[in-house]
Amino acid sequence: MNPRKERVIVLVDMDCFYVQVEQKLCSEYLDKPCAVVQYNTWKGGGIIAVNYEARARGVKRFGRGEDAQRQCPDIHLFSVPEVRGKADLTRYREAGASVIEVLCKFCDCVERASIDEAYLDLTEVINARMQNDIRVSADQIPNTFVIGWGDKENNKAAVESWLQTIYEEDHLYHDRMLAITAVLVEEIRIAIFKETGFKCSAGIAHNKMLSKLSCGLHKPNKQTVLPLSSIPLLYKTIPIKKVRNLGGKLGEQVTLKLNANTMEDLLNLPKTQFVNSFGDKTGTWLYNVSRGIENEPVTPRQLPKSIGCGKNFPGKSSLDTKEKVKHWVKQLATELEERLLKDQENNHRVARLLTVNIRNTSTPGYSTVSKSCPILVYSAEKIARDAFAALQKFNSSSNSSWTPGILSLSMAAGKFEDRLDVSTNDIQSYFNTSMSPTKKTNNNCDSSSSNIDTVLDLIENESKFETSQVNDVVLKRDSSNLKINDSNKARDISSFFSAQVPSTSKLNDGNEGSTIKVPKSYSDQYESNQMLENNPKDNVISNDNVSNKTSDLTENVSVSKMETSSTNDIKPKPKGFFARKLEEKLKTLNSTTLTNLATSEISSHENSVDTYDQNVSSVNFNPGICEQSASSIDQYPKVTELDPELTTLCSKCNHEFQFGKKMNMLITM
Repeated sequence: MNPRKERVIVLVDMDCFYVQVEQKLCSEYLDKPCAVVQYNTWKGGGIIAVNYEARARGVKRFGRGEDAQRQCPDIHLFSVPEVRGKADLTRYREAGASVIEVLCKFCDCVERASIDEAYLDLTEVINARMQNDIRVSADQIPNTFVIGWGDKENNKAAVESWLQTIYEEDHLYHDRMLAITAVLVEEIRIAIFKETGFKCSAGIAHNKMLSKLSCGLHKPNKQTVLPLSSIPLLYKTIPIKKVRNLGGKLGEQVTLKLNANTMEDLLNLPKTQFVNSFGDKTGTWLYNVSRGIENEPVTPRQLPKSIGCGKNFPGKSSLDTKEKVKHWVKQLATELEERLLKDQENNHRVARLLTVNIRNTSTPGYSTVSKSCPILVYSAEKIARDAFAALQKFNSSSNSSWTPGILSLSMAAGKFEDRLDVSTNDIQSYFNTSMSPTKKTNNNCDSSSSNIDTVLDLIENESKFETSQVNDVVLKRDSSNLKINDSNKARDISSFFSAQVPSTSKLNDGNEGSTIKVPKSYSDQYESNQMLENNPKDNVISNDNVSNKTSDLTENVSVSKMETSSTNDIKPKPKGFFARKLEEKLKTLNSTTLTNLATSEISSHENSVDTYDQNVSSVNFNPGICEQSASSIDQYPKVTELDPELTTLCSKCNHEFQFGKKMNMLITM
C-alpha cells in the first residue's frame, strides 16, 4: 500500500482568532458583529480580523474602521493594545499557546505553524485505533464535511453515503483512516472550546498541503475531510497562488510559463513540461503537487522557531533620519529583550542569531533586505547597537539623514538552542560553561560592548590561550579581584611562575574555585630570578634615593619588608634569561635619565609611578596598581615597549607576568 496514503495530517485553524480573544475579555460582545483594528487612527484604523457576524454584513479584512461602521453601524471595533508606539500582541500569543497545550494532550507530533494554526500528524494514533474493528457513524461527526460528497444542505446524508461506501469497499482503507480521524478531531475541537473558550476549524487529509486547502472550505467551527479521490474536484476551484509555497514569485512564474490559473490546469500537464520549465528538482516537485502528492513532514514543534517584532512606516511616516532609526531600533530591541527573557524562563532555551529586516523606498513591492549577526546577551542596548550597526549598510547618506527612507523595520531572534543551566538569566554564562575549564573567560560584560564585540573577545581569548603545553602550573581562582596576600614577600612575585603557589587571587567572574593553567615554560625561564630569596644581600640596592623609591613603592602595595641576612659566603646564582634581558635594556638608558630617576621625589604611589613612566620610557606602569594595598588590586599594568621576546605571553597570566617584570626591574636597579 502507498505509504503516503497512510499518513493522516490535520490542520487546526482558529476562527477569527483575534476577535475571539477580545470577546473572551469582553463577553458582552459575544455573537455580535466585531472587528479588531490596528493602533493607527487614520480612518478608524486598519482592520486585521473580522468575525463572521460582521462578514455577513459586508465587512472585510484590510478595510478601514470607519468604512466598517458605515456598512455595519452596530459593529464593535476592538483596538490592538499599544506599547512603545506599536502593537502589542502578547494576549494573542498567550491565547495561542493555551490552544497548543490542549493539542499536545491528544498528539505528540504537533507543529505550531503560526499564532493561530497548528499541524498534527495523527498517523500513529489512528493506526492504533484502526486495530479495533470500529465503524464510524454520521452522528459521531456532526460538524464534518467530505469533499466530493454532497453539499451543506444535505451534508448529513452525504456523510452517511460516504461512510457506507468506504466500509463496503476493502481497498478504501485510507478513507476509513480519515473517518476515524474525523471522530478524533471532533473530540479535539470540543476540548479546545471547553478549556480555552475558543472555536476552531480543521482540515483532514493525507499531507500538509491538502489539509491546508481543505481547512478553509467550511468555516466557522467546522471540519473538512479530503479523500484522495476528491483531489481533482477540489483542484477545479483552487487558484495556484492559494497552494502552500506557490503564493510568491514561484507561483507567478508557474502561471506565466505554463499558462495556468488553477490547480486543475496543472493536473493535465505532463511531467516533462514541468521539468523543462523549472529544472529537475523544482519541476518534479510541481508535478507531484499538481497530483496532490506532498511529503513534507510535520515537525514536532510547539514553540515558534523565531521571536520577532516590527513596525511599518508608510508614506510620510517613513524613517528618514538616523535619530528616527535609532529610536525605533531601540523600541523594538526593548520588546525583543522582554520576550526573549520570558521565553528563556518558560522554555529553557536561548537564541543565537539576530536578524534585522527592512523595506525601504528603493525596494520594489513588498520585498525586504536583511542582515544578521550573533546574539549572546539578552540586553536591549546591545541588541539595538548591533541592529543599528547592521542597518548602516543600507544608508547611503553621510549626514544625519537616512537614505533611502525605511518603510518597514523588524528584528527577530532565532536559531534557538536548549539551555540546561537555567539558574541565572545571564545568557553569557551559558556559553562560558560550554568551554573547556582551562579556557574560561570573564563573565562580566562591559555594558558598552556589543554582542559582536563579545564574540570577537571570545575568539581572541581562545586563540591566545593554548593548553596543549605539558607540565602546566595550576593556579587557583576564586570570585573576587586579584589579591596578593599581605604576608607574601617580595620574592613571591618573581617566584610566582616557578613553583606551584597557592594563590588568594580573586576574579569577579562567577567562577569561584575554578582553575587556570599557566605554561611551565615560563616557570623554567625565570627559575634563576629567585636571587632575592636565596641571596638577598647581594641584591641590596646601594643608591639611597632609588632605595627610597623602591621601599616607598613596595609599602604602597603592602608587601612586607624584605628579610635579609648575612650571606656573603654564598655566591649568587647566575641571572636568568629574563633578568639578563632587562639588564641589557637598562644599560641602553641614558645615564642622565637614571640620575633624574634617582633624585626625583616620590610623594605618593601615583607620583612615583608617573615619574618612573616619564623617565623610563620602556615601561608603561599603570598608576591604578598601587591603590591602598595589594589586596585591593583590581587591574594590572601593561607592558607596551619591551622587546617582543619578553612579551610573548599567555593571555591568562599576562597581567600577573607583567607585574612581576615591574618589580624585578625596580629590584635590579
